[in-house]
Amino acid sequence: GVIRGWEVALVTCRVGEILTLTIPSEMGYGKRGAPPTIPKDADLEFEVEVVGACCPVEKTVVKESESTVTAKEGDYVRLSLVVKSEDGEVLDDFFSERPLEIVYSDHTGKA
Repeated sequence: GVIRGWEVALVTCRVGEILTLTIPSEMGYGKRGAPPTIPKDADLEFEVEVVGACCPVEKTVVKESESTVTAKEGDYVRLSLVVKSEDGEVLDDFFSERPLEIVYSDHTGKA
């Protein structure tokens, strides 16, 4: 498996997208770290290009943003995310109080 931050963040990405992903310590290696490379309580930052996906993620937007602003290349974006089952049961609400923070890149070039 991978750290929880990767699992949660990548479902919001599209193939071809490039982004800077910042994962807080508690979604990474936490208090134990990954010695000797990653110290305890370290926030992690990755530049990611999504080059493929094994299967599409089905998602439903329950509440559209009220913002009239559209993210542009290089914009700093905060995503709040609550994952619920079809019957409304909250499955994961980690990012409801700790938004995922990324630098947006809309990379649509083809290989």
